[in-house]
Amino acid sequence: MSTPITDSDTNATIKAIYTERSSTYDASSFHPRQAKEYIHSANLKPGDSVLDLACGTGLVTILAKQHVGPAGRVIGIDISSGMLDVARKKTSELALDIEYLEHDITDLDALPLGEFDVVT
Repeated sequence: MSTPITDSDTNATIKAIYTERSSTYDASSFHPRQAKEYIHSANLKPGDSVLDLACGTGLVTILAKQHVGPAGRVIGIDISSGMLDVARKKTSELALDIEYLEHDITDLDALPLGEFDVVT
């Protein structure tokens, strides 16, 4: 008899896959281009608040912050510490104010997030 796969097993696998990919995730042209398309379609305005789910290396998150400006609030959430490490490094280099949380996006009830104008 086989052992059932649990949500915990699945989350561990997802974390491992994306942490392994984190250092090269931005290298292809696909993800940066996709991030720009998301931001274009989001129609962000200065001062908006944005929640970026599965934010990865911060491609969408950083562009969102640049669009909403200093008056806007941006939070990125991802399950992979490796992806968040890359996002935090890029954010620091750009001196942007973005909050990143390591968390499973399928269970946001435990987080005191508040309300957002846009969720990506």
